[in-house]
Amino acid sequence: MITSDALPVVHNFKTIQRRDKFLGVSFDIYDDTDTAYNLAGCTAKMQVREKPGGPVVLEFSSANNTIVFETDGLQPVVNRLRLVERSESVMDIPGAFPVPKKYRYDIQINSPTYGTQTFFAGEFPVLDDITV
Repeated sequence: MITSDALPVVHNFKTIQRRDKFLGVSFDIYDDTDTAYNLAGCTAKMQVREKPGGPVVLEFSSANNTIVFETDGLQPVVNRLRLVERSESVMDIPGAFPVPKKYRYDIQINSPTYGTQTFFAGEFPVLDDITV
């Protein structure tokens, strides 16, 4: 469970292998009273960069459906944000070896009620392939 009273929440991704398919990840978001944070009408964006202000090496966005707000059957799961799978070609991000290159990311959610908030931030490490 993730609450909104201590934003951004630090979530460091496990090491990602360069050119491997990204399998996606979901986040359930709650407020500080354990109430599901209603994401209806929200938009979201995640950018991965080597440093703040540097070039974007990977982006997820609700504008292009690489971030989705999940539904459970016909009923929306109003507090679940999901980064969708990305192909191997999209994940061709320069890494390093034997120690992964550490990129940084954050996820911002724009709510019609609360404006823009950074909900998650952390490391996005990429390890170069041996086999290409």
